[in-house]
Amino acid sequence: MKQVEQRKHERLLLSVLPRHVAAAVLEDFGAMVDGQFKKIYITRYENVSILFADIVGFTALSSTCTAAELVKILNELFARFDKLADRYHQLRIKILGDCYYCISGAPVPRTDHAVLCVHMGLSMVNAIRYVREKTKTDVDMRVGIHTGAVLAGILGQKQWQYDVYSKDVIFANKMESGGIGGRVHVSDSTCTFLNGEFQLEDGYGEIRDESIKNAGVRTYLISSVIKPPKAQGNLSRGYVMLKVDVMSCLGRGYVMLKVDVMSCLGRGYVMLKVDVMSCLGRGYVMLRLCRGCAVTVPAVF
Repeated sequence: MKQVEQRKHERLLLSVLPRHVAAAVLEDFGAMVDGQFKKIYITRYENVSILFADIVGFTALSSTCTAAELVKILNELFARFDKLADRYHQLRIKILGDCYYCISGAPVPRTDHAVLCVHMGLSMVNAIRYVREKTKTDVDMRVGIHTGAVLAGILGQKQWQYDVYSKDVIFANKMESGGIGGRVHVSDSTCTFLNGEFQLEDGYGEIRDESIKNAGVRTYLISSVIKPPKAQGNLSRGYVMLKVDVMSCLGRGYVMLKVDVMSCLGRGYVMLKVDVMSCLGRGYVMLRLCRGCAVTVPAVF
């Protein structure tokens, strides 16, 4: 019975919190005193790319649809964005009305965080085309990206929400508001991590947003992709390349692993042959490894 309750708590937390935070909260579940946590679930991350995206023409779109139709369209669109976030290793932070924002490079550090964020933004611009065609309205995505440090985690004791905090997060929001519909607008700090994989043009964000002007930051617009994103997927039938991090113990013989599909071997990477044993729920499967032990991993392949 205790294990059943623990699994219920786990599923509930995973529905509102990222896995790495949910695992930490589960370990300390019930350990709250004097109206505050014994442990603060906030972590600082350096070299994180932050993406804000907003729907341009949302007011006009709202006037052409009923409330029910608008909610359905937004749900379909944001579901597409979530799939793109998985593909480009983004951690979706929150949806605020017609604004979607996510980060790359945390909680697992990545050297390609900025590159992945730009590909995410370009794909979001492409994804909204179906809304434009479906509604016959001139809607588009305005995307802004900035790179810096963030504090990420949950605050308070009720109605938990994972969020990111820092001046760089605020500036990323300004990069979006100072951007242009249908384009991806990046700061000079983000450009230092792009490794020449994109063609850039001057963004002139300081003309459209006072905060960018006051910060003295030079901005750019993505013109084209020079180097396509690396293909990720299975190496051969029955094999998949995984980067694994043990997140938490779920019970006797079970552990939670965070996995990323990779394309080549290297330090910290292993090749596993796996057999799908059973489906545990949306996005999860039970796998049996070569040693015969069972583990639960997100079904990213």
